[in-house]
Amino acid sequence: MLDASRFCTSAQADWREPKLRCAFVEEDFAVVEKQLIDEASVNPKRTVLSWLQSRFPSRLAEVLLRHAGVESSVAFSQLAREDRRSLVHALTELELPVVRDRGWNYAEVTAGGVPLSEVHHRDMQSRVMPGLYLVGEILDCDGRIGGFNFQWAWATGFLAGRAAVGPGAGAPSVLPLNG
Repeated sequence: MLDASRFCTSAQADWREPKLRCAFVEEDFAVVEKQLIDEASVNPKRTVLSWLQSRFPSRLAEVLLRHAGVESSVAFSQLAREDRRSLVHALTELELPVVRDRGWNYAEVTAGGVPLSEVHHRDMQSRVMPGLYLVGEILDCDGRIGGFNFQWAWATGFLAGRAAVGPGAGAPSVLPLNG
């Protein structure tokens, strides 16, 4: 969700309405619909809720039925074609509303910052203000969730620190691999 939120907030900033679609199964619409048809012929008295609960947590199964507009007590033999197709849509491409983001106080990572074109990539020194070194998330660079921003901060910090101290001040020209 944190990766997806970047694209949602970016779309909202550009006055576009973000669309978020969730697939709860790997199969496409046709395959899932065939599974439901097959289940109806093998177990016509089985409820759709029971079938869903065998694949998903109970609360999720109930919510999927609610979104599809299908009664939880309906048996496969009574499942109308349009209700079946609505359920398949909920399983394969449920559109979730994007209401808002939680704001700056809850942000995990921010995007934007000083454009990379304004920084020397070898030492992270500003092209606009020599002697100023820019690192980490102050720069317009962000990655997927999973430590990429930490790595970016450490790598740029190392380059800037080494350049700011200079080779004459005892900074190693190459970082030793064993510490």
